[in-house]
Amino acid sequence: MLGGKSADGLDVEIVKNSGEIIETGIERYEFSELKPYFVKKAAAQKNEKTFYALNNETRYINLGKIQAKALKEAFENYQNKKAIILDLRNYLRS
Repeated sequence: MLGGKSADGLDVEIVKNSGEIIETGIERYEFSELKPYFVKKAAAQKNEKTFYALNNETRYINLGKIQAKALKEAFENYQNKKAIILDLRNYLRS
């Protein structure tokens, strides 16, 4: 279904639970056309900060990105702050 040339489109019919039928199309792309997007996204994720100051008294830690050594450093540096936000959205990386 997804293989083929980028110029080839795919006609799709979606049947909702209500019985309504929606006809639409899906465009397909060669990987070479999409590669710049994935390269930029990966670079942005690689450079994403794992911990930083939100303001004078509040700090942010992304537990899904931070390494153990950096986590220890962050807690040592932030122990006198009023608040530390622990972002759990990506915690327990697979």
